[in-house]
Amino acid sequence: MQTILYTHDAASALRAIIDTLPGTDRVVWLADAHTCHIAEELQQQCTVASHTIVVGAGDDHKNIETLVNVWQELQQAGATRHSLLINVGGGMVTDLGGFAAATFKRGIRFVNVPTTLLAMIDASVGGKTGINFGGYKNEIGAFKEADYVVVCTEFLRTLDEQNFRSGYAEMLKHALLKDKQMLVQHLQFDIASPDYAALLAMVKETSSSNRTLWSKIPRNAACAKPSTSGTLWDMPSKVSCCAAPRPCCTDMPWLGGWCANCLLRAPNWTSPQNTFMP
Repeated sequence: MQTILYTHDAASALRAIIDTLPGTDRVVWLADAHTCHIAEELQQQCTVASHTIVVGAGDDHKNIETLVNVWQELQQAGATRHSLLINVGGGMVTDLGGFAAATFKRGIRFVNVPTTLLAMIDASVGGKTGINFGGYKNEIGAFKEADYVVVCTEFLRTLDEQNFRSGYAEMLKHALLKDKQMLVQHLQFDIASPDYAALLAMVKETSSSNRTLWSKIPRNAACAKPSTSGTLWDMPSKVSCCAAPRPCCTDMPWLGGWCANCLLRAPNWTSPQNTFMP
């Protein structure tokens, strides 16, 4: 059963997790080139002997070659079935790290520490792990929930505007699916000058709504359009959730929330200036 911790102090939460998980013999951190400094800071604050794996940043590195490298580094670090993998980063890192943890030694425990808004509400929760393969998104993967997910919106202070808006558009989509009150609250939020404490509560509500929706869908139908959601799901929220497989190579890289933003440009839903993609 996955436990999600919403906190303003990720290091304290991780220290408590490491102390709580019984029999942990080794801690390994996974980050990409953009988040390795965050992983390093957390590692220092956790004051536990550990090893750090750094992979390339970006979806181009969510592939079998990077996965093999993670397996090799886990092996070289002496990881066992009783070790703990901590994934620090956006959806690419949590997808890749989750799949590595699900397959190494037939499965080891892992914790997700999402550092992007989209990963906080979607990629890091619910057990969706995997890699791209043969030109297709998330072609190979497994359902394996992290033991813990540590959500801390303080990481978003350094997130670039495009990725912040992408994640927030996804939040708006879930608010639209849930009810009018949640949608109005989200539309009134000032994304130009975010209140990160208030945003943490909103992320919690969105994540809960997201998990409730996906819990109603059989795992073998997880890439199909849920009939309970109507026409909103006819527009894929991200390339990896299309009704039919599509190549992941396009003229420009699409962030996860941009497709949701296409919905939100419909008349009378938002004002023209409230656009969430370039």
